[in-house]
Amino acid sequence: MAGSVRRSRGGGVREAKRKENETRVLDAAAQVFAKSGFDGATINQIATRADMPAATVHYYFATKEILYRRVLYDIQDLWAEPLALFAVDAMPSEALRAYIRAKIMLARDYPIQSRVFANELLRGAPYLEGYLRINYNEKIQHVWDVFDTWMSRGLIDPIEPKGLMLTIWAATQTYADFEVQVRAVLRKDQLETTDYETAIEQLSRIVIKGIGARDVPARRA
Repeated sequence: MAGSVRRSRGGGVREAKRKENETRVLDAAAQVFAKSGFDGATINQIATRADMPAATVHYYFATKEILYRRVLYDIQDLWAEPLALFAVDAMPSEALRAYIRAKIMLARDYPIQSRVFANELLRGAPYLEGYLRINYNEKIQHVWDVFDTWMSRGLIDPIEPKGLMLTIWAATQTYADFEVQVRAVLRKDQLETTDYETAIEQLSRIVIKGIGARDVPARRA
């Protein structure tokens, strides 16, 4: 029994170390891919950024392509988490405000990852298009169903929800992908908490008012 406990503890330590090293590699890879793109990035650059031998990087990710895909898929999983805020029993104004907040906070906290994603799309999404068309569409299908339900209940005006979501994504991710432009327009060296809060409030008001979101169904003539 004692031997089993020791092996179990040892396995737990090894697993924790593996996760720690993978995280270091993925963080370093995101920074290198964001700066150099897929073609310009090398495993040696990533290893140097992660402060570990290139052989160790290869141990966890056999090729640069595998590592790049993992970075992209992790970004998509991160972006998909706030989609759970859309629920048929939620009020449109509350759900949309919460979603916009979550997306802008992701732009603030993960700007490097957002730029890797943007660079991939600018290249025509050679490594991501299939994932977006299949996996991501499956994850977001419930959002379209929620919008359809809200419209059928008279809680929002008739709209095209896909176009609306594309607008929200563009408006929120600009705080990561085009942060330099945002800072230039605001004449600031660094964005502050109040800047993000202002963005959340203004975008929320535009979207909520623009689609006629309300807490009670509109009266029908």
